[in-house]
Formats: sequence, structure tokens, C-alpha cells
Amino acid sequence: MQDDAVAVQAVRLFLSSPQVSDYYDRHELSSAIERACDQADYPDRPVDERERTLAARLREAGGGYVSTYSLAQLLLEHRGVGWLLRDQDLAEPRPGDRIWAAQFLTARYATGQDAEAWRRQLHPMPVAAAVAAARADTGADQTIRLAALTLVPIVRAEQEALLAELDDTELALITGLKDAKTTFARIGEALAISRQGAEQRKARLEKRTMSTTR
Repeated sequence: MQDDAVAVQAVRLFLSSPQVSDYYDRHELSSAIERACDQADYPDRPVDERERTLAARLREAGGGYVSTYSLAQLLLEHRGVGWLLRDQDLAEPRPGDRIWAAQFLTARYATGQDAEAWRRQLHPMPVAAAVAAARADTGADQTIRLAALTLVPIVRAEQEALLAELDDTELALITGLKDAKTTFARIGEALAISRQGAEQRKARLEKRTMSTTR
């Protein structure tokens, strides 16, 4: 079995399965890598540059003798593939590249389960949390700010989608209450606004909902 194929499939297995290091021992993981090599049409071909780089570094770490067992042991000792990514891989600022921005901020700020997911399979932390962490960092440099700014449009889109969903939910609740003959005064109490404010709120929600569905 080719060294390239073993390394590529070992890396791919970890990247595609977040729980792989929980239930495999060395023998099971070695067998899984062998099966992946057998089942892939071109097991030695990386799907992208990241997979190519990680596989090359895994081969290097394996030394002169590369086997499914030796690579399985390395990956389980490190509990993932995150250790194969080096600081310089993300050091060069790439504003506008959202993948780079998410990875760069995750490598710097991830804690707890986010840090575990990053170490295991290079899974980025939620973008809103990454941007918030960068903003809270009083020592943030230009690269950090550029990375955070690159992710702001994603956070904004997520929040706008959430607000639109909340508008729909609020309107449905108000409409249901009105259909059940609930007064606007009572609805206003629930919203901590006046009766008139509740009427205006319903009208605004109806207008906003109609404009988003056109």
C-alpha cells in the first residue's frame, strides 16, 4: 500500500468523522484506514491543498516507515489532525477569504468544545463567537481585525435571518391571539407596551413580512 494513499486516507478519515478518536483504538483505526484505501478510486489523490499539506506532514511525522498502524498511533496520540497545521499556514492576512478568517480566529480564540473540535478535525468555531472574541481582545492587531471584519457579513446575515424568523413568530402569535378575540390591551401587556403600541407593532410586522416575501 502506497505511503501517499495511507496518509491521505488517514487525514480524510479524521476530517470527515468528528468522533473517530473516541471509538477507535490503534488496530481499529488502522483497519479503517486500510478499508478507506481499498474503497477509494484514487486513494493517493488529495481532494484539496489542505488535505495534501496535512497528509505530507503526517508522512513526515511518521518517519522513514509509514504504515496504517504507525499513522493511526500518531493521530490517536494527538487526538486529531489539528497539530499538523502550523502557525505560519494562517499567519499571512487574507482579508475577504472567509475560510482563512474563520480558521485564523479559531486557532487563536477557541476554548472548550470549540478548541476540541479544532484540534480533532480543524472545525472552525461559530463565526459570531469568533468575531465577538476578536472584538473583546484589547490587544488585537491588524490581522485579527481584518479576519473579524471578513466574517462580519456572515454574522449579519445570520442575525437578519434570525430576526426575520422572530418577526414571523411574533406576528403569528399576535394574529392567533386576535383570532381568539384577545384585546390589543392584553397583547400590549405581554409585550410590555401600550394598546396602541401593540396595534402599531402588528401593522409593522405585517408590512415587514409582506416586503420580505415578495
